[in-house]
Amino acid sequence: MEVKTRRSMLNIRRSMWGEGGSETMKSETWLKLVNELRHCRICHKEAPPFIDPKSFPLFMKNPPQSTDILFILEAPNRDDTYNSQKGYLTIGPDTDESGKFFFKLFTEELQFDLSHLFVTNSVLCLPKHKGGKYPVSMHQKRNCIPHLKRQIEELDPMVVCTLGKEALLTISLIENHSLNIRKLREVAGQERNWYGRILFPLYHTGKQVRHGPTGRDERLQRKDWQKLRELWRRLKEM
Repeated sequence: MEVKTRRSMLNIRRSMWGEGGSETMKSETWLKLVNELRHCRICHKEAPPFIDPKSFPLFMKNPPQSTDILFILEAPNRDDTYNSQKGYLTIGPDTDESGKFFFKLFTEELQFDLSHLFVTNSVLCLPKHKGGKYPVSMHQKRNCIPHLKRQIEELDPMVVCTLGKEALLTISLIENHSLNIRKLREVAGQERNWYGRILFPLYHTGKQVRHGPTGRDERLQRKDWQKLRELWRRLKEM
């Protein structure tokens, strides 16, 4: 039954987008959506403020060449927000430790070119600095969830991959997935039906997560991403 459900979902997507030119259409949809959402200032009007005063919605620099897999991280980082040479989400070999390892997994285990990266955050703006970190408040999540929902619905990925507990918790505001985020070790790298597509939770790629006692080391994270590639191949063959 589960395989039939997934095949039915893929057939619906093909009938909506068509086999030819679908990625061009999705690029146009992405550009239109980003141009609309980048003007959001809802959280700046809240009191007390719970986002960084200079924050603004961040997206990838260019439209993704593929929207098969959407990766959802927790929040933008400070450098992407404040660096005058950026102002967009960056993941690659020249970013922080988390971005470098993500790049390795994306290109080595998933075997995708970086131009096919489709990534966003559970919240679009840099949260307020607090205690040496930038924690995301539930208030900010609730303000931003309609934006995340629109990205999923309008770009229609086959697979949604959350990285870390916070991203997994946030998407439950769209549709409950009944997963215990405190037991990420048990659900990471496991696929399940969610919101008309496949949910595939992953661990955050940060250095602390890879080496911490409650995290997931590099060997196991690579195995999770290998499973993701096999899932993608199976879905493409349906």
